[in-house]
Amino acid sequence: MTEFIGKTIGNYRIEALLGAGGMGQVFRARHILLDRPAALKLLHGNLAQDPMFQTRFRQEAQAAAKLRHPHIVEVFDFDEFEGMAYLVMELVTGGSMRGWLRSAASQTAGMSRAGAGTGAPGGRRAGVCARDGHGAPRHQAG
Repeated sequence: MTEFIGKTIGNYRIEALLGAGGMGQVFRARHILLDRPAALKLLHGNLAQDPMFQTRFRQEAQAAAKLRHPHIVEVFDFDEFEGMAYLVMELVTGGSMRGWLRSAASQTAGMSRAGAGTGAPGGRRAGVCARDGHGAPRHQAG
């Protein structure tokens, strides 16, 4: 998993592994010209070889790139590296969504989550569903 650390993918230098899941790996990266941090999601090789999955991933990236909301990460770039598709997004620091939700739940104990999830309706309308925002796959009915 760490074989990409130190490599350059597109205009992004990979700095550290942030996490891994069923779809791929997410790295902290830095744009080499703009010196801007980013999160780079690189698909697992087996998924990158599936043309149907590649098309779906590209469509989701295009839809997500059109969204602008304070509670949705911004998509900066989408491309391919050595046959593997990757998506570059705004880097959000401060821990995982799972950790944030646990902390918020314990602090608010039944109160409103101060905007958490307010970006979800816009994402659903644009055809984007965050499958791993809470650390595990979400299943959508329909």
